[in-house]
Amino acid sequence: MRTMEHGDSLVDTLRSNDSAQIRPALSNSVRAFERARHRARVRLIAVAMAEGATDQDIRELWNISREIVTRAKRELAALRASGGPTAHT
Repeated sequence: MRTMEHGDSLVDTLRSNDSAQIRPALSNSVRAFERARHRARVRLIAVAMAEGATDQDIRELWNISREIVTRAKRELAALRASGGPTAHT
């Protein structure tokens, strides 16, 4: 994007950086990051619950909605039921 700082157009910059080839890889990386972020949040919620935090504590500490906490708890229950990884694995 430095070329744009020097006056090149967006179209020329995207062409010179082969953006058509880069975009799918970038999209895949963003999706992988979001999956990792989600897994981390679910496991952190599990740790907080194991330490005695209430749903309200979790919502307030992380400024997240009731629905996110509820979904995380459902996901944790499903993981435990399937023998999958939980907060301590």
